[in-house]
Amino acid sequence: MVVLLLGMSPTDATSKTPNHVFQITEKILIHLTEINERNFSQTNFNPAEKIPALPRHVYFLAREQWRKVQLLRFMNGLDTSSLPGITISEITPGDVLSVTEALLQDIRELGPAYGLADHAASAPLPSGKKPADVYENLLRISAQLDALGIPATVPNDVYRVADTLLSSMERVTSEAGVRVNIDDVAESNGRSPSDVYNAVRDLSEALERVTKENASLAIKNGVLEIPAKNEAVTPSDVIVALNLVLADTVSLMAVQKTSDTLEMASYSGGKTPSDVYRLVRQSHLLIDSMGSGTPSSF
Repeated sequence: MVVLLLGMSPTDATSKTPNHVFQITEKILIHLTEINERNFSQTNFNPAEKIPALPRHVYFLAREQWRKVQLLRFMNGLDTSSLPGITISEITPGDVLSVTEALLQDIRELGPAYGLADHAASAPLPSGKKPADVYENLLRISAQLDALGIPATVPNDVYRVADTLLSSMERVTSEAGVRVNIDDVAESNGRSPSDVYNAVRDLSEALERVTKENASLAIKNGVLEIPAKNEAVTPSDVIVALNLVLADTVSLMAVQKTSDTLEMASYSGGKTPSDVYRLVRQSHLLIDSMGSGTPSSF
């Protein structure tokens, strides 16, 4: 696998805004729309209430689209690549721009595989855009990629993010001098993606409570509330929610100065929603241990 090196000078990174990132996502959508039209595939995107995402949340959603694009490139016989590791710091629009620019290049290279001439899409630089606008565009990009027949997100994919989150929570509690036996969380059987999604929402609420209780753990702009879902929940919904919590956890790690980089868990096979559910509950136990309120029942 080829490692793609991304990066900007500090001056370039700090001068970028959500407007610049939004412009890149618009170019990506132009290319994906053309590919889907040539492929005679229909997208299914139902916009929900806009999530007040911050750059850190946008960044992790962009990286999830990177995973999908590499699957699509592999399916079309193109080289795949990996992104650099994640630095423990507060994410900026410049960090997000680096990932989306790489996404644009890799998606543009897919055009000829669908009989399209190589060309650079053009989109104007907008004004007044917020990270939430970019986040919504990335959800549109996700739907466009799904329409092209990439393998659906499965519990194995979700498990990797949940495992990464758990190890991150362990570093958070270790830095705080808290010791908890996560094996106290019993194994659970028969869980559905909906059960996991709700457990992630509970975890997010616990993280919000703890970071509000302790001023030394406060993160920039607070923890994002994960919206409830009334319709059928898919593994893809769960991985999006987990990445929201992971983004806020990385922000907490930056406050604590736990380490320099985020350690992504290795990929595991044969996992079920019940396996993911237990990891989420273990993370919940860890974050509860840092609060003064009544811990959840496990």
